[in-house]
Amino acid sequence: MRNRIFTVALLLALALPATGALAQDDLTDKVNSGWAALQKGDLTVARAAFQDVIDASPVYDFGWYALGQVATREGKLDEAITDFNKAIEINPEKFEYHYGLAAAFRTKEEYAKAIATMNNAESLATSPQTQYYLYLERGISYLSIRQWDRAAADLDEAVKLQPEDKMVNQRLGMALFRMDDFKRAAEHLQKAVAADPKDGVSQLYLARTSINLAQREQDAARKKGYYADGVKAAMAANTLSPGFDAQNTLAKAYLGSGQYEQAARSFQKVVQAKPKYCVARTNLGQAYVGMKAFGQAVTALEKAVDCDPKSTISLNTLAFAYVKENKKDMALSSYETSFKLKADPSVAINMEKVAKNIEIDQENQIIDSANEETRKRNEAEQAAFDKKQADYEAEQKRIKAYKEKDN
Repeated sequence: MRNRIFTVALLLALALPATGALAQDDLTDKVNSGWAALQKGDLTVARAAFQDVIDASPVYDFGWYALGQVATREGKLDEAITDFNKAIEINPEKFEYHYGLAAAFRTKEEYAKAIATMNNAESLATSPQTQYYLYLERGISYLSIRQWDRAAADLDEAVKLQPEDKMVNQRLGMALFRMDDFKRAAEHLQKAVAADPKDGVSQLYLARTSINLAQREQDAARKKGYYADGVKAAMAANTLSPGFDAQNTLAKAYLGSGQYEQAARSFQKVVQAKPKYCVARTNLGQAYVGMKAFGQAVTALEKAVDCDPKSTISLNTLAFAYVKENKKDMALSSYETSFKLKADPSVAINMEKVAKNIEIDQENQIIDSANEETRKRNEAEQAAFDKKQADYEAEQKRIKAYKEKDN
């Protein structure tokens, strides 16, 4: 999150300290021109103006705060932290100064210091605006250190103050997603997407949330709807922020929605990007199963098992594909390996079914073999009889011909 700068009325009422180096009107002009340059992104002009202010009045707290903002924008975070601390040392009662310091710490990934800074400034956040920034800044820092519950608590307070704000809805949705509170996560991520449909991060998290809602939903119609939402958001994420996560999420959404050919194509891209991502190989096999392309499923799932020999999902799906390919011995072996890893009753049932089918096949083979032997014996006997009959008929013809010749 970029450091947000509070709008400050830069008037003489800011109580600029008296100075002999610059007339007070000149000092006010410097502050105003520097702030305007900062808001336009002209950091060189802003720095020069605020440095002139500090040189003229070293105890002017806002001047140090403004320099801290410039340094933050420049990426000079250590310098920014020094500047903000100087402003706080001169005037510790300004929430904005503490906020600037916390934002610099967070940008530097020193999240504990950012949180501590906001905790120290909490009593100074007396307006709705400053309270919003307190909860947002601290919530994002908690989010960064994976303290999901604390992040959600602060961001919940922030969203009460600015219900339609994209940033707070997105980050609250992310925290709730990590807490497996998918329904509430979806509500806030939908608001974030509504505020900015071109934000790929919000679209990606909305897609993931929709997939999780679908996986947990028992009602078929609602499940289908969640998967459709997942596909829509994942497609948007894949367009706006293309990459591995977006492609993998889109593939999962396709798989869940029953769009197996699209899922297979997407998972092929995922596997190409990360060949050692074993789950994608399993999902690719499942997509082929959905397509009833069992030969391709076997190939994909054998690679999935090679990738992760302890994946019972891969082993069980491979066993199913083997059965469809009439490779029952290999299916039974796959089920048996899976059952050794996890004694799942459903796998035991499938093992029993396959073993019974193998037994029936063996019995049928014995019967077929016996029938084949009987058929061959009958054919041989018939051939011998036919030969004798032919020989007899030939002999009769010969005798007849001989008699006719004598007459």
